[in-house]
Amino acid sequence: MNRQAVIYLTAAAAALLLAGLIWGKAWIGWSAPGAMVSVGSQANAEVGDATIDDYNDAAIHFIALDGDGAGITTLAPAGHTGDGMSIIPLPPGWTLETSQVGMGGCGLAATHFYSAENGRYRISVVSGSETHGACPWRADDYVYHLAINAGGFQGATIGKITIKGGAAWSPDAASEPEAPTP
Repeated sequence: MNRQAVIYLTAAAAALLLAGLIWGKAWIGWSAPGAMVSVGSQANAEVGDATIDDYNDAAIHFIALDGDGAGITTLAPAGHTGDGMSIIPLPPGWTLETSQVGMGGCGLAATHFYSAENGRYRISVVSGSETHGACPWRADDYVYHLAINAGGFQGATIGKITIKGGAAWSPDAASEPEAPTP
C-alpha cells in the first residue's frame, strides 16, 4: 500500500470515529439519548486550599434527556449521597476521570452527589483522590471525562472546570474597578 492510500484510510477512519463520537453510534460502544451535557463550575473552590468541605468545592452539573426530551431518571438513586466533608465513590456505573490538569495538580474527587429525579445531577468535587486525599486547588483548567453505564444507559461526556485565583484575581474583581494609578 502506498503512502497516499495510508493517509486516505487514516483520514477515513478518523472521520468515522468522529462521527461516532458526535452521533453516539453503537458501533463504538456508546448509545446517545436525546441530549447529554455536563458543565463544570468553580463554585467555591479557592486556589491553594486543600480543605475538603462545602466551602472549597467545584461542581459538575450533568443533564441527560431521552429522545422525547424527558429527563433520564434511572442513572442513580434520587436524593443526596455524601455530605461534602469527605471523598466518596460515585454511584454504581458512574466513572469520573481527570484527563488534564496543570503541572503539580491533582485529579478531581467527588464529595457530594445529588440526583434531582428529573434527569439533572450535580457532583461536588475537590482536588484530590480517594487514595491520596485532598490536594490544593491550582489556578488552571481541570478537564474531566464522565462516563455512565447505569439504568440501561451508556454514555459519556467531557467537560472543563476552570479554577481562577491568585493575587491577580478575586471573586469581586468584576464588580469593583481597580483604582487608577497616579
